[in-house]
Order: sequence, then structure tokens, then C-alpha cells
Amino acid sequence: MIGQLYRIGLVLIAPITIAAALLHVVLGLLYAALLFPWIGRRWRDAAVITWSRLLLLIIGVRLESAGLPPQPGTPLRSPAKNLPSPARGAGAAQNLPSPARGRGAGGVGGEPATPPSLGALLLINHTSWLDVFSIAAVVPARFVAKAEIGRWPVFGWLAIVVGTLFVERGRRHAVMRTNQAVAERLRSGQLIGIFPEGTTTDGSRLLPFHANLVQPAIDLGVPLRPVGVRFTQRGEYSRVAMFVGEMNLMQSLWRIVTAPHLAVELHWLPALEPPPANRHQAARAARAAIAQALHVPLEEHEQLTGEAGAASEPADTEPDTRSAPAS
Repeated sequence: MIGQLYRIGLVLIAPITIAAALLHVVLGLLYAALLFPWIGRRWRDAAVITWSRLLLLIIGVRLESAGLPPQPGTPLRSPAKNLPSPARGAGAAQNLPSPARGRGAGGVGGEPATPPSLGALLLINHTSWLDVFSIAAVVPARFVAKAEIGRWPVFGWLAIVVGTLFVERGRRHAVMRTNQAVAERLRSGQLIGIFPEGTTTDGSRLLPFHANLVQPAIDLGVPLRPVGVRFTQRGEYSRVAMFVGEMNLMQSLWRIVTAPHLAVELHWLPALEPPPANRHQAARAARAAIAQALHVPLEEHEQLTGEAGAASEPADTEPDTRSAPAS
């Protein structure tokens, strides 16, 4: 009875919740457009983390973080043994880093006092547009998204002003330009998030990982960090947040704000060690690590490694993505 009343209450206040979320997005866009050109990267990163956490709070999504998130400018190939094993639990969100903390705070305008070390590449499974904001609520990552997102009203504009990298679908030369931009960001110490599945799923499975955007990380020798994302209700897997098929953003938002006890789990997995020899090996290893963390089964033939596994890689062109707006 109480549960039914709670769900009815969520439905009744859903229009107010959605209006508050949209207002929050507009205010974030204005803040980014007016202030980001004048403040240092450290303060921009802190603003995005705080903004993303507030968005999750407004729409009623609880954030749970397991494992050790990477930080900008992490040393090359930090030993995996120094990273704690992912641990699930309601109190995991207490491990979230403070947005005010960072390296090199002694610099002018919030910039590091010394040149940062290289960043890291995050390989993330993709279920919802909320994946982006969930990751951005913990670490100051930049994301790679399809070019169409830059033309979305409001969310697309927000993605542009916060430094999203856009790529045209199905064009090899466009992927090469994007890889050059990714390499430049990694050299500057930034965290770059990619969704190698190329599209969203309902979260019950993992599609094959495309390896085309992994090459810059292989060339630079930066850490490759798999990140598992899963949505739950009362600790059980939930399909509420999925963003698939012909669903539009408002339909997805309505499902989310009317869902009781919705939480997002982030599993920060250790860097791939030993470093993969090539991008295809990296994609397979990251996919296997995420599948294990999320308890998602892989087909037997997909667990094979070596040259036989490389033969089954998806085509090395930008897939037909339905990626979420990036922060």
C-alpha cells in the first residue's frame, strides 16, 4: 500500500520534477557559456561534477560508486594491485571524490602549477543518456559523441560548451580526426570517456566493443580503465533508464522520474594489465572485465582470445551510435 502511494506521488509530481530538471539544464548552459571561458580547467571540472550530481538528485537517481575512480593526469599505468576490488553496497556513494579536490591547486586561475601527466581512457558500457551524467558526477571526464548530438536543442548546446568531441558516423577520415583530438586531450591529462558498443542496450547484455577510438590510448600508453554502468531498483537490475529504439528524451525522462528507488551503479575497474598489445585486444579485455563486474554472461566463443577473436571484431568504422549528450 505504501509502495503504491509512493509511486502515485512520483507520477503526480513528475511534471514539476521534469520542469526542475530542464531549468537546471538551462541554468547550467548559461553558467558554462558565460563563465567557462574565464575560469581555469580545475574550476570548470568542479562545476560539471557539482552540476551532474545535482541533476541526479533532482530526478531522483541515487548514485553508487564502487572501486577507485581515476583522476586527471594519473601516472602512466598505475599498478592494478593498488586499486581496491569493486564492492557493492548502499554506502558506496560515500567514496565519491570531492569536486573541490585536485592536483596542482597552487596554479594561477585554478590551473596546475606543473604540467600534468597523461590522462586515461574510460571504456564504458552504454544503457542510457544518464550514463554520461553519472560518470561526470564522479570524475571530470570529456566524452566522444556522435555529431548529431551537437545539434540537439539544449543538451546539444550544453555538450558543445563543456568540450565534447563529436565524430561523424561511418566516415573513417572523421574517426582519424577524432582520434587526433582524443590524443591531444590525453596528452593534456584529461580523462576521455568512450562508449565502444556504439549504441545503447537494455543493460542485460554487452554488444561487441568497437576498437577504433582506442588507438590513441594504445599509442600514448595511457591507462585503459573499463567502467561498468548498471541501473537498479532495490538492488535488482532495472530496465527503467534504458534509452533504446524510437524512445525520445522526454519519454525516457518521464520513465526515470516516476521510477521508485532508481539507482545507478558505477564499477570503476582496474586499468588493463598487462597493457594490451593492440586496440582489438584492449576492446575485448575491457568488455570481458565489464561483463564480469556486472554479471553479464558472454557467449562462449566471445571469451576466446588471440587471433581467432580478432577475426570476429566489428568493422573498424564509426558505428551507428545513439549516444547520450556528453558533459
